[in-house]
Amino acid sequence: MNEIEVSPLIAPEDAPRVTQKKISWSRRIMKLPFIGGFCDYYLLLSRRKIFLYLWMSGLVSTFGCFFSQLAITSLIEKGEYAGSGFAIAGIFLASYLPSIILMPLTGVVADTYDRRKVMIISDILRVFVVISFMYVLFVPRLHWPLYLLLALQMAFNSFFDPCREAIIPLAVR
Repeated sequence: MNEIEVSPLIAPEDAPRVTQKKISWSRRIMKLPFIGGFCDYYLLLSRRKIFLYLWMSGLVSTFGCFFSQLAITSLIEKGEYAGSGFAIAGIFLASYLPSIILMPLTGVVADTYDRRKVMIISDILRVFVVISFMYVLFVPRLHWPLYLLLALQMAFNSFFDPCREAIIPLAVR
């Protein structure tokens, strides 16, 4: 064997050179545990436009539901039953009871019919329900329409959610 003596300070020209692969700064950052997941998510959103549109619509829909429930709570608190635990409990009952009752049916609807159409129809119906909340502003003494409209909004929401959850794997492919 031909051994080459290599001085630690000066490498002869005949010595084999070991080159390291240069890793770009973006790859180094993506390997960090707390940033890597975010970068993967960003890449998913930037490469899959269908998933981006679905994600943005879900974001707008979630914010809309949150702010409408916040507005309903403030309407109840400003009304005749201000500070009543019964009135606030009625809001939560009207919010969750329709979903609990309708979930077995909504899963079947999400699997049977076109999910995109079900999502669009339920969103349009929710818009009409949320617009009808303005009626309650003009009739301050009646609270039952508020509970009814909230229950309708959440019933349409229970049709939207299973369809959205079933479409996500198809959009990521």
